[in-house]
Amino acid sequence: MDPRLYRYAYSGDIHSLKELLDRDPSILLRHTPQGNTALHVAPRSEKTPVFVEIYSRCKSLLVQPNSEGDTPLHVASRAGHLSVVKFLVTEITSTSPFQLTLKAAATAGLRC
Repeated sequence: MDPRLYRYAYSGDIHSLKELLDRDPSILLRHTPQGNTALHVAPRSEKTPVFVEIYSRCKSLLVQPNSEGDTPLHVASRAGHLSVVKFLVTEITSTSPFQLTLKAAATAGLRC
């Protein structure tokens, strides 16, 4: 993962994050050595707008597991970030199982 993306997602710097993603949207497809995507990192910042921004630009990351099998929902739950958990549960429950399957397939091909 690009260090700038990690830093902005972790710190909650929404302005710098948007600028970075406007320049290179494909940067969201990269991950850490542990398999974490920006959507795994963002809940740690406790900044819901950053999480929502990343998700809105690459919805397939919703179902992307890291190397331990954790999705962003697992990470947000474990970190105790209720606002992010609520957002994710709403997204998951409002998405049909077929669409979630498509997102998982898209993620396997690393596309947003």
